[in-house]
Amino acid sequence: MLVLCPSLRAADWCVWIGNSRSLAYNPHVDRYTALRQRAKGFWFVYIASLDPTLAVLVICCGLVIAAHDGFFAGRPELFSGSAMLWDWLYRLSFAFAASFIFYVVVVHVKRQRDKESIRDFLFKKTDRRCEAARKLIGGLRGGNVMKYERHYYPSYEEVKGLCEHITLDDPVPLIPFETMVLHDPASLISSAERVSWRQFMTLLKDSSRREITSIYAVSHLLATAYLALLMVVDLGPNFEFLQMGGYLTPPNLSYFAADQIYDYIEKVRALEQYSERTFSG
Repeated sequence: MLVLCPSLRAADWCVWIGNSRSLAYNPHVDRYTALRQRAKGFWFVYIASLDPTLAVLVICCGLVIAAHDGFFAGRPELFSGSAMLWDWLYRLSFAFAASFIFYVVVVHVKRQRDKESIRDFLFKKTDRRCEAARKLIGGLRGGNVMKYERHYYPSYEEVKGLCEHITLDDPVPLIPFETMVLHDPASLISSAERVSWRQFMTLLKDSSRREITSIYAVSHLLATAYLALLMVVDLGPNFEFLQMGGYLTPPNLSYFAADQIYDYIEKVRALEQYSERTFSG
């Protein structure tokens, strides 16, 4: 088939030779793709999430049941009492398989549905913690550092060098004071008076604990790896230098704060990577 397509200029034409069927909408292909995606999602959510040990035991029980009712049905005993042992093994396998089916239908499927229902909640909560960390990094660098920049997360040497020029009472770049939201330092907007580093880090620490506490409400649905990352951020020695005062107040943040700030950033980085890998799909 020959198709002539006029370009922006009337004198120019582009010629395309092909099969008209390739331009037609094929609902069967789209339906097949949708079914394949559904099957893939069902597999990863409900099947691949099963405990592998239980899955292997169920397969073994299925083989025992099939062998008892099929291949070895009606065969004579190999030794005295073997029929009774074989029958007990069959009953145990049947009971285990029935228990496994009950567990999958009543417990596992419901639990996985609940996990899927909180994916968006966990992603947003985690992103709020990461956004606060982005504000922290942007303040250290003196600007608003965006996530897509190549060197978004600083190295320890960079954090140490940046902290040498900052004290707790210095204003944080791009972080206002007058209209700041106390429970969310990541949502601060511009105004005349600036937030000091002491104020910002105090808000950051308190809001981080509040956000993580709200996530603990669904801790029974959280994966062990994600819960471990949360606890590391929550229970770690984050911003303990803020409690120093008087003669113990450091002249700049490089003395005691740099190690804790870098440690906090690395913890949030691991949490962000897990969230993007697990919840953003």
